[in-house]
Amino acid sequence: MEVITTHVNADFDCLGAMIAAKRLYPAALLVFSGSQEKGVRTFLQSHNACAASFTRLKDIDFAAITRLIIVDCQHASRIGPFAEIVARAGLEILVYDHHPDVADQIAATGGVVHACGSTTALMVPLLQAQGVALAPLEATVMLLGIYEDTGNLTFPGTTSADFQAAAWLHEQGGQLSAIAEFLSRELNAGQISLLNDLLHSIKKITVDGLDICVTSAALDYYLSDVSALAQMICDMEGLDNLFMVVGMESRVYVIGRSRTADLNVGEILREFGGGGHASAGSATVKDHTVIQVLAKLEAHLLAKVNPLRTVAAIMSAPVKSISAESSIADARGQLTRYNVNAMPVMAGEKMVGVISRRIVEKALFHGLGDAPVTDYMHTEFIRVAPDTPILKIKEYLAGENQRFAPVFAGDTIVGVVTRTDLLRYISAAEKGSDHDGKSHDNSRDVVSRLKNSLQPETLRILRDLGRIGDQLDLKVYAVGGFVRDLLLGAANFDIDVTVEGDGILFAEIFAAAYGCRVKSHEKFGTAAIVFPGGTKIDVASTRLEYYDSPGVLPTVERSSLKMDLYRRDFTINTLAIALAGAEF
Repeated sequence: MEVITTHVNADFDCLGAMIAAKRLYPAALLVFSGSQEKGVRTFLQSHNACAASFTRLKDIDFAAITRLIIVDCQHASRIGPFAEIVARAGLEILVYDHHPDVADQIAATGGVVHACGSTTALMVPLLQAQGVALAPLEATVMLLGIYEDTGNLTFPGTTSADFQAAAWLHEQGGQLSAIAEFLSRELNAGQISLLNDLLHSIKKITVDGLDICVTSAALDYYLSDVSALAQMICDMEGLDNLFMVVGMESRVYVIGRSRTADLNVGEILREFGGGGHASAGSATVKDHTVIQVLAKLEAHLLAKVNPLRTVAAIMSAPVKSISAESSIADARGQLTRYNVNAMPVMAGEKMVGVISRRIVEKALFHGLGDAPVTDYMHTEFIRVAPDTPILKIKEYLAGENQRFAPVFAGDTIVGVVTRTDLLRYISAAEKGSDHDGKSHDNSRDVVSRLKNSLQPETLRILRDLGRIGDQLDLKVYAVGGFVRDLLLGAANFDIDVTVEGDGILFAEIFAAAYGCRVKSHEKFGTAAIVFPGGTKIDVASTRLEYYDSPGVLPTVERSSLKMDLYRRDFTINTLAIALAGAEF
């Protein structure tokens, strides 16, 4: 016997994924492992053809099951009585889920687990690969699953796969009118009363710079479909992160919602025996009071929420600035030279304002090229510290239309966060990157390729370079043709290293530690480390170059890695491998 099931309290994504699985495994029986959400029950009551395709749980002979197909769940604790057979020898278990990297997951023998906004969307390419044509009712059910689990394709975890799946289901006859009918629900009197209580009990806690709202209420009776109130509260109050704790009869229900990549709701709620994905999840807790659950929730948040990235992680440094004694014409030259749209104006070591390209161009249009920049600079600007959470400057850069936020260590400017820096961070977060904000679309783990392509001695040297960089608090990168040829599979053992900071000092300290010789060139900030066996590594400080006139040697200045890579000729030569211990 083959059985298709899902987690208890099944939602529309469960229903849609089960219907899809039935088309992949026609001989399997559709069986709910327990209760369903009110919306699902209402839909099945009004669509007898769909309801009739399900087999009652009590009619299943568990001993006869040879293949168990589980959708939208990987936890045995959430599949009701089916949990009793998952460890049985010889049972084939197929799992289809959009929650990857789940702890304590069922040991599946097959299936597909892949991150996207809904399990239903994950199933669509499998149907397409087999040339399955859906009936309009099947397509409608699956559309409901995608739209519910992605918040009408708006939740942060929504991916292009969800959009593509929804488009295909619409082509298959899925009715969008069902979205409004079954996902836009009117509140009853009990829900309105509970909503009012929850709105009045919202409390904000801040964990490592991240604002999380928690609200709670207790009822002496059971009220169905309270999970819908969580998203409603987020929309009404403009909340990015919310946990709702509601006690009903002998159980406490915890529902979480998040619109940011800095909080993984599913991970938090797994501590309560529940689950979900990064942006939404739920848990049911027995033998605890609301007060006890709230205390545990706060403890789990303090332990599980990763610290927010700070501006130090994304700021551009060193800072290119312009003297307060410079003219508007001088400002245009420097803005063009460094390819930036705004620069800090410095009076000695003190920042006194910001001059932008837009202001400079307007002044030049009116013939004011000889005017001092201090006459036209902006004198109001934010001051942020290196440990300021990135999200704290989002409103300043986006809401107040500022070009950059200067970063100060005491009274010394040590970097700037530009709108481009912020947009890259936000884009990486929306693509579901790690909590450090790195997008897997723009970075690759090349350690395995290094191990397979390089001699152990060369790999050891790279690790040693990173280790010295860590000791000196310098960021060290392998760059240029070495990285290019490594990715292309070509042999190239001429290693070029660039250092964000003093490359010559780095080379001298490395040479002293490992018995090497150094040849340095102060003018260009470069050095060559020569090993006793003759191996040579070229080291350079990150720099930019510009030419004052044709045919002359370039003028070299210190810069960030980003600006250093910008000066290179082809994209494939702009690749860099971080050698720092934590990143390598």
